[in-house]
Amino acid sequence: MSEPVSLQMVGSKRLGGAERWFCRFSAALAEQGIPAELAVRAGSELERVDLPLPLHRLPFRTVWDPISQHAVSRLIRG
Repeated sequence: MSEPVSLQMVGSKRLGGAERWFCRFSAALAEQGIPAELAVRAGSELERVDLPLPLHRLPFRTVWDPISQHAVSRLIRG
């Protein structure tokens, strides 16, 4: 059985305060050796930030977007 991994997700387009916190939080997880992976909106400003953990690019179009829901479910199952 593999070790549980935390999945941290943010669907923002722009890099604001919450997204900067996400970057700091991600760096802290990596520094502590906590197994985590990140999911960001494809094409967002976060995609261009050098984040210290595995990065997944997902659609994150809207809260009710079935394509994004399927992408998140597939990522969690994987």
